[in-house]
Amino acid sequence: MAIITERPVKCRIVTSLLSLLSCVWLQSAHAHGGVSLEDDLCVLALGSYRMHFTGYQPETSGAREFCEDIPETGTAVIVLDAIDDALRSIPLEVRILRDAQGLGNDAKVEELGDAAAIEAATVARLEPAVHATGSSTLQYVFPEAGRFIGLVRAQPAVGGEVVAVFPFTVGGGSSQWWIYGVVVLFALLVATALFAWANRGRESAA
Repeated sequence: MAIITERPVKCRIVTSLLSLLSCVWLQSAHAHGGVSLEDDLCVLALGSYRMHFTGYQPETSGAREFCEDIPETGTAVIVLDAIDDALRSIPLEVRILRDAQGLGNDAKVEELGDAAAIEAATVARLEPAVHATGSSTLQYVFPEAGRFIGLVRAQPAVGGEVVAVFPFTVGGGSSQWWIYGVVVLFALLVATALFAWANRGRESAA
């Protein structure tokens, strides 16, 4: 009797393992500071407004898009496209700050310090302006790898300004996706081994 009930137990172990790895994968892919992944688009929440985040490195990657982290040093172009039409008539300011305090992916607006601290950490800035096309573009040459924080500030006429941040890493290459691939491969190998083990138990029972 013990052998007969062994296979369901092993199947539950496999199911639990795969579910856990799936949760880890989704959390890594969907949670990264102020940017989330929705329908294959990187979306930045700016108060009640939303913007589509796209990055390019034309000198090294051509027209290939990236979301959040910038794989190489050098020239990078960050494009923020308004999803909500109301943003087309609201002045927007975009900054790139050096993460001098080591705040990481969980950086919050209130942790950046006062206006003087933000100004001191700023390496690139798009002055406040109305972008009637809904698209704001900021280009910067990153001389070295490191951690940075993007800051977007909107100044609507009603309700007061709203600010959002999106932390990111420069110069990490594609190592993050390589790690994900190893995790998935490991999960498949473990699942295959456990299923083989369960089948052997079933054959022994027969």
